[in-house]
Amino acid sequence: DSMVAVMGDASKVSIGDNGAIVLSESVLFDFGSSAIKPAARPTLDKLAEVFAAFLADEENAKYVDSIVISGHTDSTGSDEENRVLSTDRANAVLDYLMASGRGRLNPYASYFCAAGYGETRPVASNDTEEGRAQNRRIEISITLRDDTIMDIVESYLELELPEDPGAKGRG
Repeated sequence: DSMVAVMGDASKVSIGDNGAIVLSESVLFDFGSSAIKPAARPTLDKLAEVFAAFLADEENAKYVDSIVISGHTDSTGSDEENRVLSTDRANAVLDYLMASGRGRLNPYASYFCAAGYGETRPVASNDTEEGRAQNRRIEISITLRDDTIMDIVESYLELELPEDPGAKGRG
């Protein structure tokens, strides 16, 4: 796994089935907290370094639309608590990455955003502690520009959709 080779420790960073970089909660945060652990800083610093080098190459950057840092929780606690915690964690990682290396990512800030999904996107069962631990994570996804997909979306937007018979009388 090339990401593990770059980052140096498979227990800290992995690649998910969806192609996202996955960082487990236990590496980054204490349970229920959005404060980044001091021990997580070298891992995040290395990620910032990798992203800065990648985006500095215009041949790479022209294909990148966005880099989304998403927070996820297990199903313990209320939906609202989980949504807030996951959002706070995603923002904490984004803020840390932007500040890392005296702001080496600042020229590329327009690529980055944060989102919190709470418990809505589990990758494992919430019925076991092991599954809940897998669900508590940060994912970093790179969305690529794809002209073919954009052309397909545009063609759908140009379609004349049939009128919704249920829409009459509303509004």
